[in-house]
Amino acid sequence: MVTGTLADSWPAQLAGYAVEHHASVTSTQALARVRAAAGAHRLVVVADEQRGGLGRRGRHWASPEGNLYASIVRRRGFDARAAPLFSLVAAVVVAEALAEPTVTLKWPNDILLGGRKVVGLLLDVEGDALIVGLGVNVTMSPVPEGTSLAAVGRDVDPRALLEEILLGLDVGARDLEDGSFAGWRARWLARAAWLDETVRVELGDRALVGRNRGIDEAGALLVATGEGLVTVLAGDVERVRPEDQG
Repeated sequence: MVTGTLADSWPAQLAGYAVEHHASVTSTQALARVRAAAGAHRLVVVADEQRGGLGRRGRHWASPEGNLYASIVRRRGFDARAAPLFSLVAAVVVAEALAEPTVTLKWPNDILLGGRKVVGLLLDVEGDALIVGLGVNVTMSPVPEGTSLAAVGRDVDPRALLEEILLGLDVGARDLEDGSFAGWRARWLARAAWLDETVRVELGDRALVGRNRGIDEAGALLVATGEGLVTVLAGDVERVRPEDQG
């Protein structure tokens, strides 16, 4: 079994998905979008390193060799309006696959370990295809404020981890096809970072400060402010530490 680092070679199939493995790419997400536009379904693009990985809002994502970088393509079998929910489902799937007690979920798509980022997720839509971009810090964090599985003593087989994630995504997709998100919402809330704590949400041209009340049935963030409960559809969330509160 390969542990700690990416396998030198990947199988052609994993959990019923075709696997396209590269030693180095500019971005697995960009390549997966090309494959999705060409009709790909149930495909995983995996790379040992990314030279120009992208996070949310086009941000650069440092991706040195040693971690797990993958983009998963599958056709959407549920209503397009439910597509954002698949990102939250994916976060739950990955968090549960990590099997670490201190894993929490930062809305909308970061996974924290001991309060520090260990996984980044990105959901793109290409026609009726959903593309889940995944970056797991297996052996190290490319940024000092992050962490890795190795840092907490975990020796992980990336192939086994990815296989478990793929199987979980299939279950989540079937639930969304059946119109069932309530169970996933409950599982997300059980791991929510900073629930009932004060958070600051950057909304582009302004910031919102209030109490984190979790997510609603549509996956939007709920923030309680002095003016009432605010529903946030997009934004960057950070915890306001007690010592920083006026």
